[in-house]
Amino acid sequence: MSLIWTNAALEPKRKFRYLLTFGKFTDVKFLAQTCDRPGLKVGATEHKYFDKTYFHPGRVTWEPNPLSIKLVDIQNKNDPLGSSGVDTNTSLLSIFAQSGLQYFSADGDFRTIGKAAAVGALGDVNIYVLDSQTNSATGASPADDDLRIGATSVWAEHWLLKNAWLESIKPDSLDYGAEDILTVTIAVRYDFAKFEDAKQVNPLKVT
Repeated sequence: MSLIWTNAALEPKRKFRYLLTFGKFTDVKFLAQTCDRPGLKVGATEHKYFDKTYFHPGRVTWEPNPLSIKLVDIQNKNDPLGSSGVDTNTSLLSIFAQSGLQYFSADGDFRTIGKAAAVGALGDVNIYVLDSQTNSATGASPADDDLRIGATSVWAEHWLLKNAWLESIKPDSLDYGAEDILTVTIAVRYDFAKFEDAKQVNPLKVT
């Protein structure tokens, strides 16, 4: 029987210790409720020979793709400190507009959504699974606003979605019989992902 769990230094990653950031949606790290993590799947091709079946590895796909993220739906309202809050749906629909979505305009300027614009509108999508410990060098904890991203003592793993773009948004349904917080579920499509562990090891050599 392994005695590995008797080692107090062993620290499992925890579901609630994470932060999500979008390059162009600064409030998302405070609004995220749930977030998928990327995974890999290698396809298989069958080859049958007499009464036997053999399998050969095929194409690589990333799953889930699109990635599902649930956000709290906040309203556009000034807070007591005087800073202006941004409505969640306004922020998300603005990303679609910056991606090229445009309905008929008076000047006849017609646009459609393109990949480069869609990727640029969303910005870098980062998922940080946080470490439980304080950064002893700076005194910063993972709860600090700047997180000191890049300090290996702050996060346990880091995912960067490559060429990510917003595929869909689905606002929560309304219900007179419920008092839950409203949410918006979004789907983020990506080509592949970069993974780094706490020591910044990048096993797939993704740049």
